[in-house]
Amino acid sequence: MLRTLTVAALLHLLAGCAASGGLQEKPWFACALGGGLAGGGLAKVEGEDFGIGAVIGAAVGAALCSSQGLAAADADGDGVPDKYDRCAATGAGLEVDALGCTADRDGDGVPDSEDDCLGTLPGAQVDAGGCAIAVDRDRDGVVDAVDRCPGTPSGTVVDAAGCGADLDGDGVAGESDRCPTTPAGIAVDARGCAPPPPRTLVLEGVAFASGSAELGAGAREPLARLARSLLDNPTVRVEIGGHTDGRGDPEANRRLSRRRAEAVRDFLVAAGVAPSRVIAEGYGASRPLADDASAEGRARNRRVEVLRLDQPG
Repeated sequence: MLRTLTVAALLHLLAGCAASGGLQEKPWFACALGGGLAGGGLAKVEGEDFGIGAVIGAAVGAALCSSQGLAAADADGDGVPDKYDRCAATGAGLEVDALGCTADRDGDGVPDSEDDCLGTLPGAQVDAGGCAIAVDRDRDGVVDAVDRCPGTPSGTVVDAAGCGADLDGDGVAGESDRCPTTPAGIAVDARGCAPPPPRTLVLEGVAFASGSAELGAGAREPLARLARSLLDNPTVRVEIGGHTDGRGDPEANRRLSRRRAEAVRDFLVAAGVAPSRVIAEGYGASRPLADDASAEGRARNRRVEVLRLDQPG
């Protein structure tokens, strides 16, 4: 009878300790040690073998401590012990971090379990579902999350990255391009515009049949470049001077050279250059560049020359 009461007292003692939270904070071997000492001591009091009592007490202590500790260690079943779990009511089956809270792998502030857009770019503003909000603060049509140039001035045409586009393909993009419609093949300066013509310029490639003022087939390209230069530099004014070689009647040559200069002027005006910015003059053979005695010299003297009027001579 006394032995039964002793065992009952031991069980009552250990169970009470476990229920109060003392045992679940201790490892099982500490509980076994305590149970062993208590069991051995009680066995000695009863006149029984100390070793047998200690073994029984240790087994009871370890069992009680383990069952009580395990039962209360992880109340929400997320794999993180309650004493370390900062989110003790996490739903079953959810992936959690080391603190027992639902993971947020893209760092957008929305737990993965509620995130409809896992992998949101860093810094993006998101809605309650973890998806990027289409914020476009510079109103260029490219949302801030992917906008590499978030301060683009209003009205600037941009590319897919939100940066000023190079619409004419001249190598100068966005707001830096002051002349965004430069035709392909035209050399441009840092402004994206055709540079102004020099003080004097012989129009190579602009030729006419003998005795004619009709532009030859090769004249279009150099004249188009000159027109673009004048359009991109609206303060420039020019004189188009026609010149012939010395053969033939001087007055006839003067009239022919003027008609040729007027043909060039008409091309420029048709291209959009204001008529007030271009004048035409015919000089005949009065201003040769080379000796008129040779065929090569006469070819150089037959020319159309551009002279800038907005620059002092």
